[in-house]
Parts: sequence; structure tokens; C-alpha cells
Amino acid sequence: MNSDNAARNDYLTQCLPPYRRRDYTTARKALERYFSAYEERLSIKEKLMARLALATSLIACLEEKKDSEKIPEQFITQLNRYFNELAQADLQGLAPEPFLDFFSLTIRFSLTVDPVENVANSVVTVFHRFIALTQPKMTPAEYFDIWIKEIHHERRNFTRRDRVERAIMLTKALIDTAKENPEAGEFYIEGHRLMAEILYFSQSGTMGDDVKFRTVLSHLDIILENQPNDRFASQFKRHINDLSGSLLQIRRFQHDTGTTLANLTIHLQKIRTQCPKDSDLYPVIIRAAEEVRTLRTVASLVTDTQPAATDWEEIDMAEMIASLLMERGFSYRCLNATGAAQKWECCPNLVSLVLRNLIKNSLEAYGRRGITLPEIPVRFHINYSAQRLIYRDHAGGIDASLGNIFEPYRSSKGVYSNVGLGLAQAKKAMEIQDFTLELSLEQPDDGALFLLDFN
Repeated sequence: MNSDNAARNDYLTQCLPPYRRRDYTTARKALERYFSAYEERLSIKEKLMARLALATSLIACLEEKKDSEKIPEQFITQLNRYFNELAQADLQGLAPEPFLDFFSLTIRFSLTVDPVENVANSVVTVFHRFIALTQPKMTPAEYFDIWIKEIHHERRNFTRRDRVERAIMLTKALIDTAKENPEAGEFYIEGHRLMAEILYFSQSGTMGDDVKFRTVLSHLDIILENQPNDRFASQFKRHINDLSGSLLQIRRFQHDTGTTLANLTIHLQKIRTQCPKDSDLYPVIIRAAEEVRTLRTVASLVTDTQPAATDWEEIDMAEMIASLLMERGFSYRCLNATGAAQKWECCPNLVSLVLRNLIKNSLEAYGRRGITLPEIPVRFHINYSAQRLIYRDHAGGIDASLGNIFEPYRSSKGVYSNVGLGLAQAKKAMEIQDFTLELSLEQPDDGALFLLDFN
């Protein structure tokens, strides 16, 4: 068998089969052996074809983190050789798809290997090299199409924590590059559409709503300047303006509510000091003060306000629970403890909200299921040494079909005011103190069991 036939046979029998079944680790090794044995004898067309297969295998192994330590250097070597071979090739006899596929690989390589701040420069540099080497057979529009597809892929690439930042850099580079090309107007507009979407729907980064909305609007304005009748941009802009107005009203409401609740607290304190303790109104005043305190606590959760240093106290959990049991008229047998009594540091207002919501959730479950309230309707067990609290009821258990019961509006109560917010508030009140509230993995047959960790 002559050398040409041997090379062709090796490629067809050793390289292509693993490549086609996407066994890229095997294909990579086979292609490396192929080039080592035959590179000097291969035609430019054969080199380009095998080089693309090897580059594809390298990127697949890199993304799958399979023997990937040396891949960045190897990929750059293959890319430079590919460019050198393109410069020697008769493009008229070659299909356009391999050029586009290799360009796609270079974008994926940059997104995987480069620091975020270097992505734009890397992709733009490779873009211009492909354009210079493949014109007039290939047009910039064909490469821009690939560029946009890779942006869509990256923004949904949930395996990367900084996917949004990388998608933003890739989109910015597209906008800047398209702006320089007189024939790339549609891609310039599409880049601004993509940027508006990515920024608006992103939950990543430290950009506040006001800054985010202004930035999105700036991209939409550019679209409308170039295409005044663009429905996407005009409807998107109207939506953001409506939402901005709503958010402003919510902030004003939150501010006014906070001020009013603070004033109510002061007034109730004055009334409490002036009201005799043996008056029939005294318990009413205490209850009103407690309700206002609860409202202020809920307001702090809604605005994600972190507890102030003065909000923290050392409390005996048994005393707080005993007070709540007395308030509900429940037996003290609902409470037991192990270990020597000790005080835990926490935010009493937030912890009180958690316990109240758990009790309220149980009582609503009893009523909803028509279960007669037992003598011991709820049980608290304090583990002082572990700083953990166990809470359970006998109200019929958790409906498994609800999924994550700590998500807002996860409820089997039916639809009415405040459905499914109690447990969500309770979990957030614990987490804002760096504590945890979880549903136990093992649940009793007749009720629900919650674990509260104060470590």
C-alpha cells in the first residue's frame, strides 16, 4: 500500500469512526498520530479537513475537562497551522461550512480559557483573520451569524458561573465590530437587541435596577434610532418604563410604610408607659405593639435589609417559645429541651417571626384538613449543645406534589390572600441571620417536621 493510500485508510478507519460517534478522547489521539505519521505527505485539503476534526476533539475534551491541561497550547498550535494552510488553499474547491465551524470553535475556546476581559479582543482578532483569509468566498455576514449563535449558547451555558459576563463581553465585541462594517447594519442592531435582553433578564452582578434599566434603554434607543418602527424595541421600552414607574411607587410605599410603622412604635410606647398595667386596655396595647413589630420585621425582609448590630441579642430560646405558647393558650408540654440551658445570639424579632409563621402554618393545616386540634398541637425540642431546634406538628403532613414548600405561593390552601408566604418568609428570616430552616428528610406520617439550625 503506497503512503497516500495508507494515510487515507488510516483516516477512514482509525480517525473518523471515533470522531463520528463523538468519542473525542479516542479521536484526538488518533488524529494526533495521523498528523505525526503523514502530515508532510497530506494535501492542503486533507490537512484542513483533519485539522478541523482535531480542533473539534480538543475543544470537546477541554469543555469536558478530559486530559485538558495541555489543550490550550495544542489548540492555538492547530489554529495557527489551519490559518497557514488556508493561506495556501484554493478556496474555490472547498466548502464554506468548515471555516464557520472552526470560527465557532475559536469562540468557544476563548470563552472557556480566556479571562472575561480578554474575550472580546481574542474573538475580534480571530474574526478578522478568518475574513482576510477567506474573502471573497466568505462574507462577514456568515461569520456574524456564527458569532450570534455562540452568544445565545453562552448566555444559557449554566455550567459557567460567569456566563452572563462572558456573554456580555462577546455581545459588546459583536456590536463594536459590526459598527465598523458598513454592510453589517442588521448585526449591529441584533447585537443591541441581544445586549438589552441579556442585561434585563440577568440576575448576575451588582448592577442595581435603576442602572440596569437605563443601560437597557440606551440599547433600545439605538435600535429605534436606526429602525423607528421596530416592535421589539418599542414594546420592550414601554415595558421598562411601566416597570420603572411601578418600582418607584413601591419604593415610595416602602419608605412611607417604614416611617409610619416607626411612628406607630413610638406612639405605642408612650401609650404603654401611661396605661396602668391592671387596665383592660394594657394587653391590647401589648398585642398592638407586637403586631407593629412583626410588620416592621416583614418590611425589613421585603427590602432585604440586613439586621443592624443593635438588633442582635442573646436569648434563651425556651423563654421565647414559652411566651408564644402562652399567647396561643398551648400547654407548656409542647416544649422540651436537652442539654444545659444557654443563650443563643440571634435577632429576636426575626426568630419570633419564624416561630409564629411555623405555628400559624400548622394551625391553618389543622383547619384546612378538618383535624381536631390535639392537646399537644405543636412540639418544640431545643438541643442546647447543638444549637438546633426541632419543630413538628400533627396536622397531616406535607403534600409532596407542592415541591419546594419554601418557595412563595407553594400551598395547598386554595387561592386567597397571603397564600404560601409564611414558610418563605420564615426561611428568609433565618437565612438573613446566616441560620438555616429546612424540612427534615424523614417526615412523620401524621405531620410535618422542620429543622432550625442556629450555628
